[in-house]
Amino acid sequence: MSEPRDQHDRHFRRLFSHPRLVRDLLRAHLPGEWSSALSHASFTRYREIGVADDQHKRESDIVWRIRWTDPRGDPQTMYAFVLLEFQRTVERTMAVRLMVYLTLLYQDLLKSGEIARGAPLPAILPVVVYNGDRPWTAPTQLEDLIQDVPQALAPYRPKLQYIAIDLSRDRGQAPDARNLFALLGQLERSDDVGALQKAIARIARRLRDEDAHRLRDDLVAYINHTAQRIGVDADALEPSMEETSMLRENVKRWEREWLQQGIQRGRKIGKAEGMQLGRTEGMQLGKAEAQMDHLRLLRGLVAQQLEARFGALTPDAHRRVEQADADQLQRWSVRVVTADAVDGIFADD
Repeated sequence: MSEPRDQHDRHFRRLFSHPRLVRDLLRAHLPGEWSSALSHASFTRYREIGVADDQHKRESDIVWRIRWTDPRGDPQTMYAFVLLEFQRTVERTMAVRLMVYLTLLYQDLLKSGEIARGAPLPAILPVVVYNGDRPWTAPTQLEDLIQDVPQALAPYRPKLQYIAIDLSRDRGQAPDARNLFALLGQLERSDDVGALQKAIARIARRLRDEDAHRLRDDLVAYINHTAQRIGVDADALEPSMEETSMLRENVKRWEREWLQQGIQRGRKIGKAEGMQLGRTEGMQLGKAEAQMDHLRLLRGLVAQQLEARFGALTPDAHRRVEQADADQLQRWSVRVVTADAVDGIFADD
């Protein structure tokens, strides 16, 4: 693994050291009364578990202990564990590996006295968070890896099922614009600067009124590496991610970079096509592509400013933004600061 990719993965794992993100993961993929009643204050980070006799510590997993009380009034408190495993390559026998980790975790709980003598074992939910290039195709049930057996042996086949979250493709069972994990998925699926900028703005609004400074800092570090992954230098991204103006300054810088990239693409096209498409025509083509990227960015930025100030856009307002030219968008971007209503933005245009 290259160093930039290794750094990206470390920043990605660090996000899951924050209970709010893990809570939202459960809400997105286990929707219902149980997950909706979870508070991130009920999450406690459990120590790393050892592997093999030398108790070598693993860096790829994170274990959380959850305390849950029935909101309907049952005073009994339940404890459960969430085992997070991070992958960027598909491992067909992942269910076998998770079976080993679950067994080690149970042994650790018993040995440490976390479980009282005679008490039932707590539930452990294994979750694989995958952010690789190919779709996740590994079986999510251990039984699917075991050969067919006679009916008499079927009850003795071990059972294990895990949640596999393909972050680049899976939108969860209950998508929610307020769900931080769902927004992280949007960020991971960003494949151009416009999509990245929109995902950043949504996350910024979600964290604006929260006491989540460390989470914001870790998200900024992750966003920087995500931007680099798609070819955008985002070193100057502000840690607070709270002010739209900060995002706008970064978008302007990204626009210049993408314009230059478009010109370079045009030069390559001109060189490759030779007499059929000269260098000048190739540069013009690259510049035109970059200008279209610029216009899409402006439209996305103005739409986000309007939504942040006035709420969800009406179909008519959305249509006007999508059909506006660059000059109109720049005027509207200034008016959004002083206008009392969204109609005032479009006045005289």
